[in-house]
Amino acid sequence: MPVFASRVGFRRDDKKNRSKERNDDRKDKLSEVFKSYAANGLLDKEGLKDAFLHLDAAMPYRQAEDALRVVGKTYNINVKEETELNALIDYAYNKGYGSSI
Repeated sequence: MPVFASRVGFRRDDKKNRSKERNDDRKDKLSEVFKSYAANGLLDKEGLKDAFLHLDAAMPYRQAEDALRVVGKTYNINVKEETELNALIDYAYNKGYGSSI
């Protein structure tokens, strides 16, 4: 009986790990997209708009404005700054972007 119980626990943990890996892959893809639209490590409002357009946003300009507000910036996001990039990725991830790339 204990052997069976350990198998069930292993399977459950395995599902959690696969889900976490998919989430990490999606966040990595979002990071790549945002970095590709940055010039000299800075992602301005137009670059953000283009990135969200790449991510199939219905209103990319609005998403760019909201992302800037969430990150706490008025015009540029420094993608070389881990805190700013992670806040941007979390915003896009929580909005559902990145699942189609």
